[in-house]
Amino acid sequence: DDGQCHNPPATPACGGTVFQLTPAGKLTVLHTFAWGSVTAPYADGVMPNGGLVEGPDGYLYGSTTSGGAGLGSNQTPGHGTGVIFRISKTGTFQNLHTFCSGSTCTEGLTPSPLVLGLDGKFYGATLTSFEPGSKGTIFRISASGVLETLHKFAGIPDGGAPLGGLIQASDCNFYGTASGGGPT
Repeated sequence: DDGQCHNPPATPACGGTVFQLTPAGKLTVLHTFAWGSVTAPYADGVMPNGGLVEGPDGYLYGSTTSGGAGLGSNQTPGHGTGVIFRISKTGTFQNLHTFCSGSTCTEGLTPSPLVLGLDGKFYGATLTSFEPGSKGTIFRISASGVLETLHKFAGIPDGGAPLGGLIQASDCNFYGTASGGGPT
């Protein structure tokens, strides 16, 4: 019990948890995405997106749809546009990357769940972007938090707003879907 999430609206609501469940059914909360402060409300992120993926280093990696240290779409500090994090199996949490915001930001916002690539890096998509003309991105991030944008969707002809995560198939290529756009 962290004491931060129990009496909304006086105490802001929590934004999700990372938990461990034993085969016998014992649940342990490892991390709570909780309100921090007025200047950094959800610095660790809020609303974890999908499941976790285990990295080659034994850490668990995941994403949140919003939160982080940056400005959100409402331009409020700490209501950022998503986080990539890692957590140990004992609960040591680390924010690896907070997605940026503003019209000069090119990396996208609202990240999808992650998939571990054969190269040991993590891959995902962003639903949209602040960058004019961009309809989302595909990114790669290392275990140390170095993010690279691999593709920016334009809507036409390649689609846009990729909603789900990616998969890496037996041919080593990544596959995914875009919820909008297309050739015309």
